[in-house]
Amino acid sequence: MKTIITFFSLVFLILIISNTSISQCYTILSVKGEIVSEKTGQPIKEMDEICATDKLTFSTPDSKAAVLSPEQGRYVIKLNQKKKDALTAFVSSVLFAGKERLSTKIIDFDELELENATFYKSEFGDSYFIIRESKIFVDSKFFPMNEHNYFFVKYLFDGKEIEKKLKFNNEALIINKDIFKNDDYVINPETVDSIEFYYFDREKSKQIKLTTFKLAFADEEKLYAELSNFISILKKADKIDYIITQEVFYFLNDVYGNVNGNDVSAWIEEKFGIK
Repeated sequence: MKTIITFFSLVFLILIISNTSISQCYTILSVKGEIVSEKTGQPIKEMDEICATDKLTFSTPDSKAAVLSPEQGRYVIKLNQKKKDALTAFVSSVLFAGKERLSTKIIDFDELELENATFYKSEFGDSYFIIRESKIFVDSKFFPMNEHNYFFVKYLFDGKEIEKKLKFNNEALIINKDIFKNDDYVINPETVDSIEFYYFDREKSKQIKLTTFKLAFADEEKLYAELSNFISILKKADKIDYIITQEVFYFLNDVYGNVNGNDVSAWIEEKFGIK
């Protein structure tokens, strides 16, 4: 009899855990592209709530949303890379744990790392997201920046290859929208598929290709609204400033791509008073 009671108790416990998992709900923090909820027939938007059993239809294979569970943390809702032909799925089957990557703040290489460009691939990733401008600190011992030694980018626009020398200030490499200014007009960054990132070494008289990435700039008004909601939730959960800053980094990584830690820290301190 004791064995039977123990067995049923175990089954009951499993059912409780299973039901809790199935009914788990999440707050929408941000949406890229369009994702329609079958339950409401409307696109999901910031601060909506969706649950694990809800069915979603993605407008494109690349549409995604960042969500938050107070109990379980950050997640990203996106289609499985291997099954992007299926645009409709339950939330539970397209839920992925958020990234936990922080951008390196200082470049400090030996010669081998310069050739392999390991830092740059880590810093920029596949996509790089900038708020206003990014200042990347460079060790001049390995990367002197002057009139003859410098970083530059190349990209294609309207069938033409455009090359832009990057600005710097002392040991800070600066990346901003100036790279998309060409003569008398400004190129929309969204029309540029990818950026090729180079360093020119005069002594070796050669261009060193370091990495390739997609570059995007923030719509500050939209970003402020998204982060206001997110930060409000974190504050209500009594998170300290350091944790909030870290969670903002992770959120931006999930939704927009790699970010520079120093630049983001300065911006959220200015806008939200978080240090």
